[in-house]
Amino acid sequence: LHQTGKGLPQARFYVAMDSVFGAGKWRETGGYRSPVRENELRAEGALTVPEGHLSRHSMGTPDAPGAFDIVVAGMTPEQAALRLRQAGARFSRLFPEGLHGTQGTHLHIEP
Repeated sequence: LHQTGKGLPQARFYVAMDSVFGAGKWRETGGYRSPVRENELRAEGALTVPEGHLSRHSMGTPDAPGAFDIVVAGMTPEQAALRLRQAGARFSRLFPEGLHGTQGTHLHIEP
């Protein structure tokens, strides 16, 4: 998958996820977020990166985030990560995460 700057274009990401999981079987729960939003998440108790640092979500641009969070219908985040690996999807990081702030369990993906 081709990156631009520090992010991956959403359109390419969506095509990749549709090809692995099927259209309508997965949804994005997090993509780009501003440093202000990241601070709000910290205040809500999210276990994001330490104060003074940026997560991959705050890198890139709104149209090409540095990280995505997804959920896949009928799959745990661990199962979704395994399916992506088995499909040969090449991401720098696949990280199953638990509850964070208002976000439920999900798979964190970095291009």
